[in-house]
Amino acid sequence: MGKKLLLGTTNETKLDRLRAIARSLPVQLVSLHDLGIEAQVDETGSTPEENALLKARAYFSRSSIATVAI
Repeated sequence: MGKKLLLGTTNETKLDRLRAIARSLPVQLVSLHDLGIEAQVDETGSTPEENALLKARAYFSRSSIATVAI
């Protein structure tokens, strides 16, 4: 398997959908649960995009794994 990519969500439906989309890619998708990350990030951004960026940065700082948050 290729490099790891952290999916910054605890929503199982979103995780399942993203894993299905990325199935053919050379990347190992991991979840917050897989890494034992339980931290919640305050969504203080003014848009969904800003909140996703806040979450991605916070989870990356805890894992040092490239992170996608939605």
